[in-house]
Amino acid sequence: MQETIILTLNNMMASSPLLITLIPILGDVFVFSYPIYLIYLYFSHPENMSRWKKIFHISEEKTQKNNALTIFFAAATGVIMNYIIKFFVTEQRPYHVIDLAVNPKESLILKSIPTDSFPSDHATVGMSIALTTLILGYRYHNTQMIKIGWIFIAFTLIMNISRITIGVHRPADILGGMGIGIIAALLLTYDPVYNFLSKKIYTPVMRFQEYIFGKIMK
Repeated sequence: MQETIILTLNNMMASSPLLITLIPILGDVFVFSYPIYLIYLYFSHPENMSRWKKIFHISEEKTQKNNALTIFFAAATGVIMNYIIKFFVTEQRPYHVIDLAVNPKESLILKSIPTDSFPSDHATVGMSIALTTLILGYRYHNTQMIKIGWIFIAFTLIMNISRITIGVHRPADILGGMGIGIIAALLLTYDPVYNFLSKKIYTPVMRFQEYIFGKIMK
């Protein structure tokens, strides 16, 4: 069943020169938006959180930075979980065992492809970042984060379908990766975990960043 899906999508891509160029790009390009987004979120001026500031007596700027760090650590947690799973589960990439019309080794932006395919790191990172952004956006009534979260959901789906099409992943790899991403997002936004990390990790990170920037700006 999975092989049939991959072959069908890959053959459809092979029939169009435009798709042969476009699909491999869509399989990688969105990952470059994540670090840009996190840096922007960390350093940007916070919006739409005045209500929560009044209720919880918290700093809007600190909350914005906490959110950026939470999203980063959700993605990192998901990737760590993936590596643990890959230590026990060995699954070859589809293009190693299926004769594809278009081979990903010749078309992807990121040419280095790890051997094991389950679960998909791209799916994990994409889903963890998108879902964590959405959860925190709705929690703090931040309309900008909500919009970006839904855009990232769309990015993740497009990227995942593209990676199945070029034979880098099976549908099960993608579903597994998305599942890990969901777990990581829910874990890192769970209030006791969020509050603990905010106190023990995020605050020291912010203080260190402010110290470094203070030294640089002198």
